[in-house]
Amino acid sequence: MNSTGLELYRIDLKTPLLIMRGGRGLLASGYLDVDTFNLTGEAAAIVEGVNSFDDMLAARVVAVSHAAVRLGMGINMTGAEVVERICQADPTRDFQLSLLTATRGALPDTRKDPAIVPTKK
Repeated sequence: MNSTGLELYRIDLKTPLLIMRGGRGLLASGYLDVDTFNLTGEAAAIVEGVNSFDDMLAARVVAVSHAAVRLGMGINMTGAEVVERICQADPTRDFQLSLLTATRGALPDTRKDPAIVPTKK
């Protein structure tokens, strides 16, 4: 993982399989099919004709999943623009984490307090 929170994956084949994965989705080379991401509900953008991560950033997107469209990704944007979107903080997730942190310790731990036992129906 690099300083932007982006995970970089490279598999050397006749042309490399490249993936840049952020917290909200991924940018991938043409080996991967956007229809698979539509089935799984994941955000993905595909670029073609790339041999390096720098090429991916400069390349234009040729396909996006439905979830990627909801994050503001689209065909013909650059890989760099996609990376900005997949590395952005997810406000919903951040809110859920802040709630979890705020309530930690406020609720009893039923595993440690014998007075609190689940009821059987």
